[in-house]
Amino acid sequence: MKPRELGNRLEDQIAEKLQSLGDKFARRSRMSGGQFDVGDVVSSWFFVQAKKRNTKHITISRDEWTKLDTEIPVNSLKPIIYVNENQYGEKFVTMDYDDFFRIIKENKEG
Repeated sequence: MKPRELGNRLEDQIAEKLQSLGDKFARRSRMSGGQFDVGDVVSSWFFVQAKKRNTKHITISRDEWTKLDTEIPVNSLKPIIYVNENQYGEKFVTMDYDDFFRIIKENKEG
């Protein structure tokens, strides 16, 4: 399978998982993070960037994070999540520290 096809598959999996949890608007973005949508997956809850890499390790460069962060609308409370999949099919989610604890607080308050 080609790298782009692997990336598309990961994006589809993320969108399907979000849909199964109640995000009825979750879908792969048009042109996968191109000029129409922010990130690779459109979601009501998050801005989602997805990367499938054929490496043992998962990494995210500060430049990649900053680029995505500058694309989101000003004053948006939707957090960015960065989904990485390594060569073993293990998936990891990275998000901003403050967003993580804000989500916990909001869920705790109900």
